[in-house]
Amino acid sequence: MIQHSTKKNHSKRKVPTYRPKKNNHRLPKKKQSKWRLPIEQHTIQVNSQINQIFDSILKISSKDETITVQVSLKCLLLRMMNVLRDVFGMKASSNGIRLVGSTASNIVNGGGFVVNDIDISIYLAPQNVDFNYVLMCEEMVLMDIIAEQYGILLNYRDIFSMMFRDCFMVKSLQEYWSIISIGTADLAIDIKFIHTSHRHFAFSTDSFEVVIDDYITSVEKPENLTVISSYGNYIEALFHLKNNRIKTIEPWLIYKGYFRYTLELAKGRTPLKVDKSYYEDIFRTSFWVDFEKMSTAETENIIYKFCMRHRAHFGSILDHLFDLLFPSKHPKKDEILTVLSNLQE
Repeated sequence: MIQHSTKKNHSKRKVPTYRPKKNNHRLPKKKQSKWRLPIEQHTIQVNSQINQIFDSILKISSKDETITVQVSLKCLLLRMMNVLRDVFGMKASSNGIRLVGSTASNIVNGGGFVVNDIDISIYLAPQNVDFNYVLMCEEMVLMDIIAEQYGILLNYRDIFSMMFRDCFMVKSLQEYWSIISIGTADLAIDIKFIHTSHRHFAFSTDSFEVVIDDYITSVEKPENLTVISSYGNYIEALFHLKNNRIKTIEPWLIYKGYFRYTLELAKGRTPLKVDKSYYEDIFRTSFWVDFEKMSTAETENIIYKFCMRHRAHFGSILDHLFDLLFPSKHPKKDEILTVLSNLQE
C-alpha cells in the first residue's frame, strides 16, 4: 500500500451533514409508543448468486468516466477494513459487516434477479470512532487501487470530487453514520459506516441483513450465512416480501420516507388500505419539512438524483411522488408539482 499522510487537514472535504429536525410530525399520542422488537435471525446457504455478488469483478468509475477501476466487492471491503484497523485504529463490531437493502431482500426471497445496486452496512465498534478518518480510509483505498491500475497518484480531494457519486453524514442524538456512493451509472455501490442508528430499516421488506464477516475475512468460504431481520418478525417480513406488501413501524422515523415509500410503490408493492392514508399523511408532512426552505433548483436536483439512483423506476417514482403531494395545501405545492412534471419530460 502507498504510504499516505493521515494528518487531519487532508480530510477537510465539505461533507454534507444531515441533522434531523425535532418534532417534525404532530401525531396522535397513541401512535408514539416506542417499539422494542427482538431482532430475529436465520441462516441461508451460500449460493452462486452470493458468490457472484462478492467475487465477480465490478467497475468503479469516476463521475466523468475518465477513470474506471475493476475490483471485486470482497477485495474492496477487505482492503477498507484492513486500512481502517491498521492505519486508523478502528474496526467493525463482531458480525458487523452486512449486505442490506434490495439485494439482501432478493437473496432471502430466492430466485433470479438483476443487481442494480449493492448496499453494505458496517457497524463500527464504539471505541475511537472518527468519521473524518472513515472518509480518509475510503479515499485511501480507492487512491491505492487507481495507482495500481493506472500508475497515477491522486490526492484525497481528487478522490472525493471524482469518485464519490454521493457522500454525506447524518448526525443526531440517535443517528450517527456516514455513507458514500460509488460504482457506475448502471450499478450503485453504497457503503455505510454506522456508529449509532436507532433504525436499521424503512419497511419490513428491506429489514433483512446478511452477515458477511466470515465471507469477507475468511480464506475458505463459509457454507452458510446468518440473516437478520431488524423488523422483529422474520416470518411476517418474509410474507410481506413474497406478497409485495408495504408494512412498517413508526414511519415518521424513516429517513426520507417519502422517497423510500414511492420507491416501494414503484416496485409494485402496496400497503393495506388501513395503513395507506396513515403512511401518506406522515410522508407528505415530512417532505414539506425537508423541502419547504429549499430553492426550486436544489429540490429538483435532490429528486433527480434519487430517481437516477433507481433509474429502472424513474418515471414511476415521479408519478407516485406527484400523487403523494397532490392533496397537499402547502403554498409550494404547485411549484413542486411543476418540478415533477418537468422531470418526467
